[in-house]
Amino acid sequence: MALTSTFADCATVLERCKLVSMIKRPSRSPRTLSVTSPARVSLLTCGFTLATLTVATLNTPVAAASTDPDCPREHSEAFRALCDLGETTPTSAPSSGGSGGSGGGIGDAFSSFFDSYGALLFFGGLIAFIVWVIIAARRESAEEKAQKAAGELARGRALAEQHHLEQVQRAHAEAAAQVPDRSVYDPHGVGLAAPPMPAPKVPPAPPTSPTDLARYAAFSSVVPWVEGSALAAVTAPDGDRSKAHAAFAEAVRTVGLGTTDEAGNFIPDATLASVNAFLDGSGDVEFVVRTRDITIGEKELAKVTHYLLLTARVASAGNWEREVETGRYMLRLSMNAKAAQQQEQVQEPKETGPRIDPRWA
Repeated sequence: MALTSTFADCATVLERCKLVSMIKRPSRSPRTLSVTSPARVSLLTCGFTLATLTVATLNTPVAAASTDPDCPREHSEAFRALCDLGETTPTSAPSSGGSGGSGGGIGDAFSSFFDSYGALLFFGGLIAFIVWVIIAARRESAEEKAQKAAGELARGRALAEQHHLEQVQRAHAEAAAQVPDRSVYDPHGVGLAAPPMPAPKVPPAPPTSPTDLARYAAFSSVVPWVEGSALAAVTAPDGDRSKAHAAFAEAVRTVGLGTTDEAGNFIPDATLASVNAFLDGSGDVEFVVRTRDITIGEKELAKVTHYLLLTARVASAGNWEREVETGRYMLRLSMNAKAAQQQEQVQEPKETGPRIDPRWA
């Protein structure tokens, strides 16, 4: 019905345009209407619409329908031929060599393709999108890690430069302090020249390899690397403290300083909060420990010390000391065996009462 009505409207417009052109046929002149004039545009639009509807009719089930009783017959011969064409059942073209396809043609081919492979294409596209997101996230993560590493190296270099600058200034100040006072070299004020200032003993600049710079940034200070020291035993050259955390956790677990939950997981009562390095050239380190509550103190942590020497592979340890401001406990570890003699040992208190003669006991 809709196609027939559209055909009728377009045919009426074509007939009227034809009559107008026959009655008022203008002579050829420069004033002839151009292709873009409204009349030409309407004519071309109707022709294009008519051709499109014809092609659509031949490729739709409407072409195979029976004679439409609503198709008017009082129009021109061209329109009646068009109606007869719409009522004629199209013959199927051969499978090869023809421009048109059987059935719905290209539309049916696309529809059949998407019916068969639509789900596969959808899931394939979804998987490709997920893979792209993962790759992009990893790429961003790698870029963030690279930027963070570059920032740490820059921070370590700044620390090294600042440390060397302070050493140079200190060396010049010490050299200038060795110059005697004027009352010493010119006591009578006759204008004797001051003795030359001794050359300052400037220490060499600290090493600035990427590993050293990473260690400086990790400790927020220029920490020298001493082979065979406690620092080398519990940390890595780049400042990584994984070995220190593992050693303390193993010592606490061995002593049993903690509880076990229903799943069998050990919950320690003391954890390693940080590791500090001493800058006196000894290579000693300081363990800073955070306890679960105030019931865990020096007495409980002293049980961990012996096993910590074994797990951390150091020679000696000092005494646990509590930091009043934070409530944390600190312990110094060293490779100096003599320092073990300074470790406080728990001794039984001596009797201070009157001496008793064993003969009367």
